[in-house]
Amino acid sequence: MPFSAGDKVGRYEILAPIGVGGMGEVFRAKDLAMLILCTYRDVELEVTRPFAKTLETLLRQKQATRISLRRLPVSGVEAMLAAMSGQTPPPSLARVVFAETEGNPFFVEV
Repeated sequence: MPFSAGDKVGRYEILAPIGVGGMGEVFRAKDLAMLILCTYRDVELEVTRPFAKTLETLLRQKQATRISLRRLPVSGVEAMLAAMSGQTPPPSLARVVFAETEGNPFFVEV
């Protein structure tokens, strides 16, 4: 089966021929797979939202993987604040940030 640059075979796109031999042809191709990382709070994900519908479809078609992460404990928030600032934060600050962010690392960093 002859291929040309731009043809798609499964998740690969043909870029150019490399060579021809007695057993067939060899082509350079690129993998079209993509990594998309989304973060959301599952308790706030309404089923009527477009993202919820898209996520449901991707999971059903086994094109996505859900990874549930737990929140950080106060000590984890303290360690994250220390790593970002380069100094140990006062314990009271770590507790305030934990209370405000519920230990969500995304919000701790912002």
